[in-house]
Order: sequence, then structure tokens, then C-alpha cells
Amino acid sequence: MRNHSGEKPFRCGHCGKQFTRNSSLTHHMKVHSDGKLFTCTHCGKQFARHISLNAHMRVHASHRPFHCLFCPKQFTRNSSLNHHLRSHSGDKPYECPECNKQFTQNSSLKDHLRLHTGERPFNCNHCSKQFSRNSSLVHHLKVHSGDKPYTCQHCNKKFAKNIGLNAHMRIHTAARPFSCPHCSKQFTQNSNLNVHMRIHNLANQNSIATNPNANAASIVTAAAVALASSSGEKHYK
Repeated sequence: MRNHSGEKPFRCGHCGKQFTRNSSLTHHMKVHSDGKLFTCTHCGKQFARHISLNAHMRVHASHRPFHCLFCPKQFTRNSSLNHHLRSHSGDKPYECPECNKQFTQNSSLKDHLRLHTGERPFNCNHCSKQFSRNSSLVHHLKVHSGDKPYTCQHCNKKFAKNIGLNAHMRIHTAARPFSCPHCSKQFTQNSNLNVHMRIHNLANQNSIATNPNANAASIVTAAAVALASSSGEKHYK
């Protein structure tokens, strides 16, 4: 009858959450006691509730009963489907209090907040590197394991990260998406553009002040020579 009356006489002494049944309170208390009684036979992961174990087991069974109506994606949990649907609706209910950037998921907001706090809770067991996101740590671990799952379809070169493969592919496609705002030069990687930009910065700081009548081409050339000399690089005309 309590389900109909709304009465919840069983209260958690730790967080104040209330329940209609004592058995529900008992299950809930495992969250606070860290009692994880249900173990996955495939990977050893433990859960406080049997229903959580059942949801987890779909990961191993590849059973994805929740289908997106807008794209082919499928999910093991309805909550995951609901989060995904925001990518179609554009709904971003989680806002950063520091910079007002918005996110579709609370977990994405938590990851983003570490950029402001500088927190890096994910540590590599092989070296001293720390990361703000677990996904970044997972990518980093491939450096130690030698795992390179991303292969170039043109030359079969392998990469540990997809971003590395994407940068490499521009060699084959001749794509140069990074353009200098000061001249017409284009680059395959943003890092190369940043190096090039130092030529313009050096030209603005030194050459114009010492020779205001010089044309732009000679100023940039002089800056390139000066930059190459300071870094030990060779400048080719």
C-alpha cells in the first residue's frame, strides 16, 4: 500500500534518502558501506546491486537493446541512450561555472572542470605522467604497451592514437588545413604553423623597428634567417 500512498518510512542515516521498503534501504546502504557483493564472472568487476551487474553484463554479451531513432547507434542502457539523444537535440544542460561552456553530459562537465582546477587524478603506473581524463591515460598507456591499433590504408604505417593517423593521412591527401593569417602558407599540422608564426612575430618585434622602409618580403626573410641561426637550423631560399 505504501507504493500508492507515497509513504517512505525507511530513511538512510547517511544521506537522508527514503524508501518504501526496508529491503530497498538495505540495498542502498551498500553504496555507503562499499559492499560490492555481485561480481562479474568475465572481468571481475564488482557491484553493490544485482541489477547493476545485469546492466554491466550486456557489455560482454554485446546486447544493446536500446536503439537511437535518429542514427544506427545502439546502447546497453536506456540512460546511455538518453545522453546520446542530446547530440541530436542539441540540449546541453550542464554548464561550466567558470567559462559558461555547456555540455550534454555531467561527466563531460566534470572532465572539463579539471582544466580550470589543474587536477590530474589519473596516474600512469609506468612513468610519472598524470592526466585529467581517464581516456587520455588509456591513450597514453599505448606508448608503454606498443599497441598501435590505427593503421594507414595507404602505406600501412601504424599509430597509437587516431589523431596521429589523421595528421599522417594529410601526407597522402595533400590536405593543409592550417593557414597562416599573415601570408599564404599552409601546413599539414598545427605545430608546424606555430613554428612558422615565430617568423612573423620576430619580424614584427625587430625588423620593422630597425628598418621601417623595408618591404614585407625582405622583413620576413630576414626574420627567418635570424630564427634559423638562433635555433641552429638551416635556412633555404
